[in-house]
Amino acid sequence: MECVRQSLLETSRGLRQYVPTRWNSTFIMLDSAIYFRRDFMHLELSYSNYKSCPSNSEWEKMVIICKFLAPFYEITCAFSGTMYPTVNLEYIRRMTVGMLAKFEKYWSDFSVILAIAVILDPWYKFNFFEWCYKRLYSGHYDSEITKVKDKLSSLYSSYSIVQDQPSTTIVSQSSQSSRHTPSSS
Repeated sequence: MECVRQSLLETSRGLRQYVPTRWNSTFIMLDSAIYFRRDFMHLELSYSNYKSCPSNSEWEKMVIICKFLAPFYEITCAFSGTMYPTVNLEYIRRMTVGMLAKFEKYWSDFSVILAIAVILDPWYKFNFFEWCYKRLYSGHYDSEITKVKDKLSSLYSSYSIVQDQPSTTIVSQSSQSSRHTPSSS
């Protein structure tokens, strides 16, 4: 504390210690240690018995870790605050609106593909898919089921056309290549 007084930093802030039962204490401990960084360095220079001052690279690592943990600390404080319940709700609402928009975009791109995978899975088949869509889309599940059926039908049609073409192409290519290949004898 003498070093702190000499450096004219705020002594009431104090050093915080790690508490194993609270993960936020890591952030608080690092933040307070970084605040008193110059004092630790001064202590190392002033007192020969003080041998455990972090090196410059260790200080830099602390700063990086502290920056990483800061948002988690702020979010935890927002969630666990008891004096301002409506602020938590507003924060959560903003966060969930963004999350929901990203999920809807993802789900709209992949729901049909995943549904087709379930239909083709021997364990689940079409009945399970239909049951899930009725629960998921409650009122308008018929249109969603029709979309998946149409996509599956289109996929099958594309596959059957492709399967018909290569066999004739391979036969004609192999007969042409045998006519144009010079013999090695």
